[in-house]
Amino acid sequence: NNYFLSGHQNAAVQASTDAIHWTLRTSGGDSSKDILSFAYGAGKYLYGNAGGQIATSTDTIRWTQRTIGATTTNIKGLTYGNSQYVAAGYGARISVSTDAIHWTTRTAGMPSGVGLGEVNYSNNLYHIVETSGNRIVSSTDTIHWTLRTSNGGSFSYYGTCVWANMNNTTPLSEDSNSTKIWIKF
Repeated sequence: NNYFLSGHQNAAVQASTDAIHWTLRTSGGDSSKDILSFAYGAGKYLYGNAGGQIATSTDTIRWTQRTIGATTTNIKGLTYGNSQYVAAGYGARISVSTDAIHWTTRTAGMPSGVGLGEVNYSNNLYHIVETSGNRIVSSTDTIHWTLRTSNGGSFSYYGTCVWANMNNTTPLSEDSNSTKIWIKF
């Protein structure tokens, strides 16, 4: 869908078709909350913010705030796969939706209070990384989760960028000092 999206502090969203020329968009979100994640699927763009809010758009110009129901903050992970949107944040809880409007809260197979980071869908599996990078869980259905272990060290987690080229998104850059994310959809 040929847009690069960049999320910033104070609910700022920028869009570009070439990653050179950027247009500031009105996100419609709480201006005190930073945008932390983006996803695209089934004709909808989504962003998640530091207040645990989700917004959707079909054109990156007009954004609609959604209630996701999960008692979480900092939506650090969003993805679309297998006809489901998945949002992950703090509290070891996720929210899932088939339409990005009606959301169901679920646990993600980690202890309560654990911060969840990036969520991706590839090879028929959803993957969620704990923000500390010590654990990762995977699921085929977002209901039953399997804890994965590493053979030493921790999983790679840096802000909102964990893997590249998963779910047709490629993180291009992140500046952890200003919560910038550039992702092409």
